[in-house]
Amino acid sequence: MLIQFLILCRLHYVCPFYALTNRYCPGCGGTRAFLALLDGNLCLSVHENPAVLVLGICCMLYTLEKILKWRDRSPKLLPRNPVFWGILIALWIIWDIFRNLTPAMMPLT
Repeated sequence: MLIQFLILCRLHYVCPFYALTNRYCPGCGGTRAFLALLDGNLCLSVHENPAVLVLGICCMLYTLEKILKWRDRSPKLLPRNPVFWGILIALWIIWDIFRNLTPAMMPLT
């Protein structure tokens, strides 16, 4: 399974959204950002797609909540307010529009 993952990470594919519109979708650069994060290159990861870092932090907090709940503690580490998540999604959309208009913000290919 690890070999399949490593082979998959080295395959280069074209995003269908990018192929049709010549614009980056919100997920473009996600694989490169994840691999940069695995290499410890935080700056490159955030440049490629900052949503990967935010999603990774959310996944870690969610997992920690579940582990602590299993141990008879119930802290709330992730915000439960829908307004917070709405603002986070709005920022992601604004960032995606901004990076399509600014060449310096585009993912490195």
